Amino acid sequence: MKITKRQLKRIIREVLERDEDQFTQPSPEEDAEYDRGYDDGFNGYPQDPAGGPGYYPGYESGENAAADEDELEEGDAMMGVAIPNTLQGSLPNVTATGQWWE
Repeated sequence: MKITKRQLKRIIREVLERDEDQFTQPSPEEDAEYDRGYDDGFNGYPQDPAGGPGYYPGYESGENAAADEDELEEGDAMMGVAIPNTLQGSLPNVTATGQWWE
């Protein structure tokens, strides 16, 4: 099946118009709802059943960010204990406290 230039132009025009409609900026109210949901999720508060359209995506993002931060803190704590014991004596430039010296 062949497509004429006219048909191709019409298809491209329709796709471009449709894409412009999909990517609109959120209203200030939606933005505020997202921020409120993010704060609630990050701080571990229960979901607000009366949340607006931006609240639930913000809540989920806040929960994910809090989980990521907890994992980082846990990893940092483990690294502080594991590094000196693991490296002590195995490298000549590492002291008992895990400090490098030259």
